[in-house]
Amino acid sequence: MKFKVKNKVNFIGDFWQEAKKINWKQVNKDSLQSFRIVFIGNHDSYTRFINDLEQSRYDFLGLKIAREIKITSSAKAKLIFVDISKVGHYKAQIVRSDIIIVDSVYLQDIREQIGIVPVYNYEKAGMENIVEDILNDNDKLGPALAFNFPVFRTSIGRQKIIEIAKQNAIWAAGTSVANIIPGPQQLITAPLEGFSDFTVLTTNELRMVFITAGICGRKIEPLKLIPELMIMLGGAKGAQILATQTLGKVPAGAGNILKAAIAFAFTFAIGEAVFLNMNYGVKIDSKKIGQRVELLKDFSKEKVTKFIKK
Repeated sequence: MKFKVKNKVNFIGDFWQEAKKINWKQVNKDSLQSFRIVFIGNHDSYTRFINDLEQSRYDFLGLKIAREIKITSSAKAKLIFVDISKVGHYKAQIVRSDIIIVDSVYLQDIREQIGIVPVYNYEKAGMENIVEDILNDNDKLGPALAFNFPVFRTSIGRQKIIEIAKQNAIWAAGTSVANIIPGPQQLITAPLEGFSDFTVLTTNELRMVFITAGICGRKIEPLKLIPELMIMLGGAKGAQILATQTLGKVPAGAGNILKAAIAFAFTFAIGEAVFLNMNYGVKIDSKKIGQRVELLKDFSKEKVTKFIKK
């Protein structure tokens, strides 16, 4: 079902009705979880550690972006620095923390002093070697880690985008309608700039926007996201057309893999555009989204073949 949007007021009302169906309050709850990270080392290594937490890098299929994003005072409050000379005084606090990160120079000393507890080895090369390990070991804290510390955002963002792209791909593969570009649940429409045209978004993609906003350090207030939704996703309809032209029409009876791959690629490209805009301020228009859909073909087929039967 489509909502016919004649003006901004109608769109806001329709948007709000759809937003209420999504548990966006849970996104805020996940982002604002309480946790503590202990860093053990010296003042120089702690300074490097803080700087590493503020680095956000994106490198996928030819897109390379790097940005330093300062962490907030509330994020810093979740960090506890323990000088190597005072470990004995803070042993109980260290053991009770959620995540323990240790300057590699002192790793053996720490293991001897506080016993065998999970610790992450921080090296001069930076956080890149331990980001995935931390996220894998602390799955439930992932959204909160990304909300507070930019270094975790790309990994969590891509993970969530893939989850939703997978859902849309499964839906597309299961439908008997050919030429499907993802659209589970009810469809909503959002006006382009100037309200001269419309683009179709799905409730699932709207949920992806909320989740991505949380990952990028923003507390979700749905109505405040409307301007950014129009800017970031205003080219989605054009990208949908371009994706269909690029990948070719999917004939009736076509294999599930092909239909699912198109759905996956399109959803991923939209999610990627949202993330790049919110986290880096990079504007992605419909043409660029369509180009990404083309580049994502092989990646998408590889992903969907793991969960869609031919």
